[in-house]
Amino acid sequence: MATYLAYTFVVSLLALVIYPLMFYINYSLRIHKFIFKFPVDIGSFMCIVLYWILLTPTIEAYSIIFICKDNAHVIMQTLECWSTIHIVYCVAFTICGAFFITLIYLIAMMFNECKENNVDAMGRMD
Repeated sequence: MATYLAYTFVVSLLALVIYPLMFYINYSLRIHKFIFKFPVDIGSFMCIVLYWILLTPTIEAYSIIFICKDNAHVIMQTLECWSTIHIVYCVAFTICGAFFITLIYLIAMMFNECKENNVDAMGRMD
């Protein structure tokens, strides 16, 4: 139970770190005055980890909160289904899941941009 909650918390925290990093990279690429290579490399690495490694387990972790069996949660046996705390978990995981899916779509669009000479959209240094 603790591992399940810790995993969803860590992935949510990772997603919250990536959002400002992506906005910084976008802003610095647009103004062309300055760009630091380190945030671009960190952002690229975090996006690769989220997109290629954590996509399926995270979707499963966010969606398994809705599965109940014999009026108890499948993973957290002490949690009564559709009680107050279960509803709070469902709402929180739905919001985090929506942010995660949005982030995955942004990452997919950034890495699959149509460019003539560049493969990695986050690694360009215009």
